[in-house]
Amino acid sequence: MGSATTLPCLLGITLAALGGCSGELGTLLYLSAGFDRIYGMRDDGSIVQWGANNSMPEGPFLQVDTAREHCCALHEDGTIHCWGGWNNKGERDPPAGTFSQIATGGTFGCALDDAGAITCWGWEDVVELTPKGETFTQISAGSAHVCGLRENGTILCWGDNDEGEADPPDGTYTEVAAGGDHSCALDPDGKVHCWGEDTWGQSDPPGGTYVQVTTGNGHSCALEPDGEVKCWGGTETWPDGYYVRLSTTYRKQPRTPIP
Repeated sequence: MGSATTLPCLLGITLAALGGCSGELGTLLYLSAGFDRIYGMRDDGSIVQWGANNSMPEGPFLQVDTAREHCCALHEDGTIHCWGGWNNKGERDPPAGTFSQIATGGTFGCALDDAGAITCWGWEDVVELTPKGETFTQISAGSAHVCGLRENGTILCWGDNDEGEADPPDGTYTEVAAGGDHSCALDPDGKVHCWGEDTWGQSDPPGGTYVQVTTGNGHSCALEPDGEVKCWGGTETWPDGYYVRLSTTYRKQPRTPIP
């Protein structure tokens, strides 16, 4: 685990917030929180891990993203490298080619290429439903569903939809975040909109203006323009301080559902 000097916030493995932190691990530019582990990307493109002891590929990398057990990273040459987990659905076997963005889900992964097309691998229920002929600017993977932000700002989701997590609202947005069984998005005015499961209040965002939203399993968090963090749903607390990026993950034991 990182110390307070290297990670401004590390609440169990539930929430990681990055605020330009530096210390004995170097300067971290990016964090991604998994089921019981966190991966950080240094400013030189190398990756450091907490809570896991995996053998990792050599970088430099541009992005790292982890889900329940496996992790994928986008190399500076655009290729994808994955490791960890069981690989029982092929989630560690990304396609060849070059990409500009990656997103890892429960037992699958997806990537966005330079033309805006999405390719997914692993769990067939997500792979088979991946849209063709659509152009996206951002993707986010949840436990068993994926959401993509189209060029026109509308959202398209696919995969599991038992809780309505793949039924985004109409309108235009600037960011989308897929969680366990819910999803959230940020509109052009900085307001957060959520849909899907709301057992712990994870789809009931507070009012206000935000610059980033992120979702976990039963909870969500958003970053205010001044760097303060707001969380809702199954999380007891969030950090004081000022941050520039958030990452949430799967929560092993959510709180008692809201009445």
